[in-house]
Amino acid sequence: SCTETLHEFSSATPVRRYAFNLTAQTELCRRLYGVVPDPTYLTRRYGGYAIPGRVTNVFFSSGALDPWTGGTFTEMEPHDASVEFCSMPSGTHHADLR
Repeated sequence: SCTETLHEFSSATPVRRYAFNLTAQTELCRRLYGVVPDPTYLTRRYGGYAIPGRVTNVFFSSGALDPWTGGTFTEMEPHDASVEFCSMPSGTHHADLR
């Protein structure tokens, strides 16, 4: 996304290799949509990696084969008792689309 959910991280798993490039992403967003991404928006708005401690009644799921697993929240994060976490050893992002 070029506005609210720009994630500045790369992936290096057996499933996918991707190197994030902010300069290239900014140019793509400017050319396609006439906007400049703000990669700090989510952190300012929701607290970044502190989000589990700022929300209630949320279920965070993750998969060990997910190329974005580096951004996973776990029960090790400070969190409200109503927040749940689930890690699936064979889970991946959009495996159903392959």
